[in-house]
Amino acid sequence: ASYTFSRSFRTVAGDFRTTTINGGERFPANFDQPHHVKLNAQFQLSKKTTFNINFVYHTGRPITVPTAAYQVNGKTLADFSLRNQFRIPDYHRLDIAYTLVPRAIRTGRYQGSWTLSVYNLYGRDNAFSIFFRRGDLGQPQAFKLAVLGAIFPALTYNLSLK
Repeated sequence: ASYTFSRSFRTVAGDFRTTTINGGERFPANFDQPHHVKLNAQFQLSKKTTFNINFVYHTGRPITVPTAAYQVNGKTLADFSLRNQFRIPDYHRLDIAYTLVPRAIRTGRYQGSWTLSVYNLYGRDNAFSIFFRRGDLGQPQAFKLAVLGAIFPALTYNLSLK
């Protein structure tokens, strides 16, 4: 098991208002994810089989979002939040794996094993990023981009020297 708490902030105070962010006050940097948790367990079921379980959790990264839209001279303009004032949803997933080392393959110079694994066991649709488009009424509408939002099984054959 491991847990990490860390923060990362930035301050951008330029000589002019146009080169200053958030009025010169500090704000969460793009990589600020305060909480990271990893839990891993391996169970030796027999001489030939093992079972692994892996859980990962971390705080969502900060983002800047449009908070309103308005019309100026026929053009739609967005009004944005302070820099990195919001966060994408937290990330978490559960992975499992079952490994079998057949007796016949363990002899000789090589050792082989089969692993059946399932990545993202409960099929969480973790957000990789959030983007915005203009909705039907001209207001900003949020969309979530998930890279792998499904259960992902895999069968692997591993071959190694003894």
